[in-house]
Amino acid sequence: MTSPIFSEGPPTVGLLDRLLPTLLSLTPTPVLLFVSTSSDIYLRNQSLLQFQYRVLAPFAKLSLVTLVIGILLAALSKRHRAFRPAMSVYYLTGPVFLLFAFFRGLQGVLPGIHVLYGTAIGLAFWPFLLLIATAVLNRRLHTPSIVRAFAVFGMILLAYEGGTLLYNIWFLTPRTTSTKADVTRPLPSGSQTLPNIYHFVFDAYQTDLLEHTLSEETQRALGGFTYFPNNRAEWGWTPMSFGTFLSGRDYFYDRTGAEFVSAAFDSKASFLYWLKSLGYETVAFVPGGWIGQDTFFDRFVSHDEAAKDDLLPLNTEALWNLWLYSNTPAALRDAVVRRHWFAGLNEEDMNLLENGRLLPSSSPVTSYLGFERMMEAERNLSPTGRYTLVHVIIPHYPLKLRADCSYSVGSATTEAIEQAQCALKLILDFTSLLKDLGRFDDSLILVHGDHGGPYRTENERLVIMGRNRSLDTVLLVKPMGVSARGELEKLDLETSLLIIPSIIMSSVTDAGSRPPRAAPWSRSRAVVPLVEGELIESAERILRRNGFSLGETRDIESSQYAAGAVISQDPPAYERGDDTTEVSVLVSSGPPKGPNVMPDFVGRDVAEVSEWLRQKQLPSSVIHKVSNPVVPEGMVVSQSPRAGAKTDGNTEIVFYVNAGN
Repeated sequence: MTSPIFSEGPPTVGLLDRLLPTLLSLTPTPVLLFVSTSSDIYLRNQSLLQFQYRVLAPFAKLSLVTLVIGILLAALSKRHRAFRPAMSVYYLTGPVFLLFAFFRGLQGVLPGIHVLYGTAIGLAFWPFLLLIATAVLNRRLHTPSIVRAFAVFGMILLAYEGGTLLYNIWFLTPRTTSTKADVTRPLPSGSQTLPNIYHFVFDAYQTDLLEHTLSEETQRALGGFTYFPNNRAEWGWTPMSFGTFLSGRDYFYDRTGAEFVSAAFDSKASFLYWLKSLGYETVAFVPGGWIGQDTFFDRFVSHDEAAKDDLLPLNTEALWNLWLYSNTPAALRDAVVRRHWFAGLNEEDMNLLENGRLLPSSSPVTSYLGFERMMEAERNLSPTGRYTLVHVIIPHYPLKLRADCSYSVGSATTEAIEQAQCALKLILDFTSLLKDLGRFDDSLILVHGDHGGPYRTENERLVIMGRNRSLDTVLLVKPMGVSARGELEKLDLETSLLIIPSIIMSSVTDAGSRPPRAAPWSRSRAVVPLVEGELIESAERILRRNGFSLGETRDIESSQYAAGAVISQDPPAYERGDDTTEVSVLVSSGPPKGPNVMPDFVGRDVAEVSEWLRQKQLPSSVIHKVSNPVVPEGMVVSQSPRAGAKTDGNTEIVFYVNAGN
């Protein structure tokens, strides 16, 4: 008896009508093994893969190869009974795998089921089940209903997977164009009198790493820079570290961490606010996770998007590794997945995959590629009026970059010193570019880490100190107006990243002085820091760090500010502080007490004043309009009597409101 899989059928039935059911019956196994598994992982991580559908190409090829095998087995089983068991195994491999994946997902829910996945004896159950099912199916393989059943199953799977993919393409894939175009086109020129500021943050750039990579040659190449070997970060976590050095403030637990970080990006407490008020164009070349954050930056350029085309091999390899890890039983991972002939995953890769990290090898490589795009863009951008922040995940682990910043698409791991040498190479490459463009001398260049790494130096050797993260981090400063003569200068001052805002602000206020009147880290009183809204203890520390002291302190009642918070300051924030060393502050003592106490309207809109006067029906009241470019139009600048003062029906009340331009 011959198999009906390729039966001739009635003469009136066309070739397609005879072949289509057979082809559909062969699709469940390749779809279940390769299409469903890979597309599910892809859809859950597509943003990290830059929505590159081409990363699924290896699984499409595997599906096609499997389907061809099925077609050959179907043809051979028609004429040779010996191939029918193999045909039955082909049909059943997909459904058995589906059952395998279903029960694996129930681990932790069904007691004892982990035995079937975590032990060699338990794993033997699945091929045994396949053999039993094969024996049963092989007895009825000639039945046309078997082919029809698998054909219907194949149609359902194809409809589901195809529909999911089309839905994802149409509704979920971003329609925005690549920011690569934004990298290559010139940004607005900004002010023609403001020197450029280049601010590089190298993630986990511990001082020990720089010390082990500095040579006589690199120290000569870093001529013009000053190195602070005793510098420390305030936090070992990147977002909080950014919050401290963008604002120059410690975190006093007077607000949530998220509020603290947000204020460093989008409030008057950030030096970005001050730069914007001067007319600086602000741009950030950063990892993709920053995109969409509400900040004072005019433009974000994502390393991921800028280097998207170059990331395809890495993303493809990463998806393959995660697919292997996700679909290989734990009992076989050490024996199979780690083998170089199969996947070549090392211990670091396995740990990262276990913790849900999809792209174990791409973060430093992506940053390197994005850095290269940033350097290409620099040639076409304005030589003045720009503040550029560049954040790269280098020399942060995983260790994938060699000393010359080359890398392997596979899972090869380098050494910490090599990746640190790559970080230093990028610094030297960019300074060389600025010299070629004639922008080095006039610019301020800041290079530092956000925190340290898990290292310490013992007997002149770099060793790992476990999971603890050091706060010792690199700080290099090339002041404005300083040329590349000489070699790297080392300054043994104890500094922290909180000094960054004062270096930037004092440098800008000194811009144009030839030579600069003083080093920016030694003359931090150039600009009065903002302390409004800070608790008095925090305000005193901020002032002292910037070369000022706390002057006269007056307390008033305020319904707008919490008790102990600074309401206003004199001199105002961001004025030059050359003529004074003290800043006087007005501090809230809490909300007003009693009905005849003057509220605090400073900083509030004039509409609130008008409504309050209407309700109180106070005849002796005046609203004066004044010019104050620091605050928005319509905001109350000052008032008399001051907040907290006692009033009666005859007290004259005067409000001074900003009239705007």
